[in-house]
Amino acid sequence: MAKRYKKDFVRGVLVEILQNFGGHSQIISDVVNVVIESSLRGLDTHGIAMVPKILKRCKEGRSQLSKPAEVISKEKGFSIAAMEGHLAPGQHSCLAATRLAKLLAAQRGVGLVTVRNSTHFGGCIPYLVEIIRDRMMGLIGSNSLRSMGVFGLSYPNLGNNPFGFAAPVSGGTDYIFDFSSAIMSFGKKAQLESDEIPVPEGAFKINERPDVKEGVSEIADSLSEIAEPFGGYKGASVAMMIEILSGVLGEGYVGEQTEIIQNGQFLGPSHFVLVINPASMPSKSFEERMKIFVDGIRRRSENVRIPGDKSLAIFQKRSMLGIPIDKDLIEEIKSLCEELDVEWQ
Repeated sequence: MAKRYKKDFVRGVLVEILQNFGGHSQIISDVVNVVIESSLRGLDTHGIAMVPKILKRCKEGRSQLSKPAEVISKEKGFSIAAMEGHLAPGQHSCLAATRLAKLLAAQRGVGLVTVRNSTHFGGCIPYLVEIIRDRMMGLIGSNSLRSMGVFGLSYPNLGNNPFGFAAPVSGGTDYIFDFSSAIMSFGKKAQLESDEIPVPEGAFKINERPDVKEGVSEIADSLSEIAEPFGGYKGASVAMMIEILSGVLGEGYVGEQTEIIQNGQFLGPSHFVLVINPASMPSKSFEERMKIFVDGIRRRSENVRIPGDKSLAIFQKRSMLGIPIDKDLIEEIKSLCEELDVEWQ
């Protein structure tokens, strides 16, 4: 049974936990903002629940909270930049990349920033919300450990790579979506199993090479099962595109070298953030045209749910009533509070 907690209370507890763990102020701010926004939007598996996982990774040497991500390549006059994540939480490094991509887009119309050597960044929505806040549009994605078997294979050869897109809409719900390249993410699968809800058939299949145990999976306890891509080869092709835009373009680790330990060193995933500033276009009516377009899809029907509708409804409800946190997660957070001398109430 989940109990609701006000966002400001949760924020205060999480900030103090990360401070007492020795985290850098900017990393703490970004991590807490991202996980709170995720939980407010209904992304529970990638929200507050990420904090115990982040600290676990830090204790295992697979992440760190003391050194922020930094820009390693940014040529004057260009709208493309690259960042080194230093194994900081992906919530920080991707939000830092988003801020930089917005700045480039404000100056030059388009901003593209890649991040290498990061860690799992959760869901895409918090970064898209950051872009929408300035009435810009954006595309975000990340590569990940090989966990799908595609193009005819029944063992992992491609990551379950997440991606999201958002665009502002005048006087209506902003268009925003956040997908995995698979039919279902491992996080969603775990949530269904925890709630004793059957996992839909066809979303996963048995890994025919369970002996292949390279690396550390951020999304599943084992690779005894692998995910199926949505739309068959179409979803697999999208996952390849995300890998190219993040790991290949950003000179990060790709394929089997994503999220693994190699020669005793953890190699993290890569992200990309692409921001477009509609205000730089000759026509200044982008948001109004989006409103016309979206209204045309709805066709005056209350039954049509556009990407962004559900997220906004959950956000409004949880902002008012509080964020539901289940008993097990509360116990995890309370345990961290005891360990790090943080008062829960």
